[in-house]
Formats: sequence, structure tokens, C-alpha cells
Amino acid sequence: MLFSSRTKADAIDLEIGGPSLVYSVNLDTRFEKSNFGMRIGLGALPYDFPHGKPMFIIPFTINHVLPKKHSFEYGFGFTYVTTYDENSFLGNTMIAYRLQNSNGFLFRCGLNLMYRLYDEHCVFDNSLLILPLPLISFGKWF
Repeated sequence: MLFSSRTKADAIDLEIGGPSLVYSVNLDTRFEKSNFGMRIGLGALPYDFPHGKPMFIIPFTINHVLPKKHSFEYGFGFTYVTTYDENSFLGNTMIAYRLQNSNGFLFRCGLNLMYRLYDEHCVFDNSLLILPLPLISFGKWF
């Protein structure tokens, strides 16, 4: 196992794109003695174009990491997007390359597919059912 010397391996990262749509700061944690885990984040835009409202984004993903320094990560979850008067729920599926060095550096890049579940905020163009978004993140694990 990648995390065999500890019961948990937590990470904090800054992600651009992916389930956060624009950017988010995320906490990534492994379930005890497992390569399965979860990520939860928070992103904010003080002025959302074209709506002109502050927007908050909360991505949540259950993921699995193969037990290697250079590994494959995949997961699924949802993203909650809210303004003061509109809400959207989007599903997501993610595949990524993950580098996790012994010195604590964490790097991820990959592709996230977003699915329209409930889109009151109009994140999606009306003709789209799936929105592919690249993702990249840098962080520190401990």
C-alpha cells in the first residue's frame, strides 16, 4: 500500500479546473488503511460572469489511488454551485495521473467529466449534457 506506514495520508491542494469548474482549495484524505479516499474543496468567484453574482463552488469526490509514487487516480462525485439565489448540482467522473513524492509534494493532472443533474445556475449551455474539463493541482501531503 502507498500509505502502509501510516493510518492516514491527508493532503491539501490547489486545483484549477476539474470538478471545481474554475479553482478550489481541497482536502484529500485516505480512508483508514486504504487507497480509497475522498476530496472536498471550496472555490469562490467574487463576480461570476455573465451572471454578475458571487459564486461558491463545493466539489466532493470519492476516489481511489493505485499504490505507487507515480499512480493512476479515478473517482466520482458531485459539485455544488451556489449564488445567493440559485443552486446547481453537477455530477463528476475524474481520471488523473498523480505524483506523490516522499518529501510531501503532490501533483495531479487529468480530465474530469461533468454531468448536468440540476442546473438552476446555468453552468451548462442548454445543449450540453456532458462537459469535459481538464484539471491540474499542486499540493502537500502529510
